[in-house]
Amino acid sequence: MNNEIKEAPPSKTGRHVIIDYFRASFELMVTEVADEEIEVREKVNEIANFLGVDKSEISERTIMKNKYKYMFDLGPEMELGMIGPKSRDGIPTCSLHLKGKGCREYEARNPNKSWKDFFEYMLVDNQMKPSRIDVSIDDYEGDTVTIPWLLEKLNKKQFTSCFKHKYHKIHGCVEEGFSIEMGSRTSSAQLMIYDKLKEQQKRKKEVNQDYWVRYEMRFFHEKAAKVALEILESFRSNKDDKDSDGICGFLLYVNSLLLGVLDIKEDNNYDVAHQCDVATDPKWNDFLYSPNKWKVVPEINRENRWKSKMLSVKRTMPNYFLVQFLKANCNPYMFTTYLLEDFKEYFSKLHSKQQLKIVNDYLIDMGMEPIDDKKLYEIESILEFELEDRRLPF
Repeated sequence: MNNEIKEAPPSKTGRHVIIDYFRASFELMVTEVADEEIEVREKVNEIANFLGVDKSEISERTIMKNKYKYMFDLGPEMELGMIGPKSRDGIPTCSLHLKGKGCREYEARNPNKSWKDFFEYMLVDNQMKPSRIDVSIDDYEGDTVTIPWLLEKLNKKQFTSCFKHKYHKIHGCVEEGFSIEMGSRTSSAQLMIYDKLKEQQKRKKEVNQDYWVRYEMRFFHEKAAKVALEILESFRSNKDDKDSDGICGFLLYVNSLLLGVLDIKEDNNYDVAHQCDVATDPKWNDFLYSPNKWKVVPEINRENRWKSKMLSVKRTMPNYFLVQFLKANCNPYMFTTYLLEDFKEYFSKLHSKQQLKIVNDYLIDMGMEPIDDKKLYEIESILEFELEDRRLPF
């Protein structure tokens, strides 16, 4: 490969979907300190091989960043950091980073692989957790929607969006091209709509194109992980005989994603709070091929919430356990009896709907069966039977 990967000339017609940024972290369990470097280099070679990068193109950096112990360039546009900050489980983390050119490089190096293969390998095989992913729709015609039309709609507040603040920022000028910004890098999502053609011309790039506007959706942190998994699912669940790779499902998903991020409404006199009651503008529908709207569900990490709650409980548990253990004269059998008695005393609180829901949310996330009041009564009976047996004089 050349030292510099040039962006491939865009198609001259239609609209195209691209992955334009990917950053994710993953854990690397090192069995022996003495074998750390060997295991690191084996993993680097494995990832590079999947990305189509030859061993001779892997270069190790002498200057590290972001607290990584090792850093590698996989070709000119892909970066891998190894043995960095530890995860919550105390395992060293690593990071893979592909900017826009890196994504184009992956495609150029792997003509027989799709983005489905990429996400299968990264998310499933390596359990990577994306922290940023950019998904873009490139419009090369402008026959349906244009930036001036969008600006008019946004200025009239005839839209809904997934962003907390319902406003937009304008950057640029007529000569260099306008860009519309919604959201920010400090939030979980951001939308940039800009004149990609003029941007390329400003950089003195040769582009065989008369029109090129990019709709770039950026997702960060938990939402990035959520979108990446949904992209993989869109590839998997929409395959058929004519589309064995599920490309059509992926395209439909990205269209629905943009509609969920920004829904342009038909002309109306409603205020901002009631735009959700207005139908989507037909032009916006045509532009996105009338997809179902992506449901913007807040990402709730119940497992982490539960762990945080348990951590606060554990801070007070040592005192409680010590007192009970001394009360039992350091007898383990009597100690567990006192614990069971306290558990039984407060067990009735679990019968409330709120408490039961909290427990069931955690059980479901752990892959366990949820419980109901009937199951609680069964457990309560088991506790009562065990305590009665322990209270017997023999």
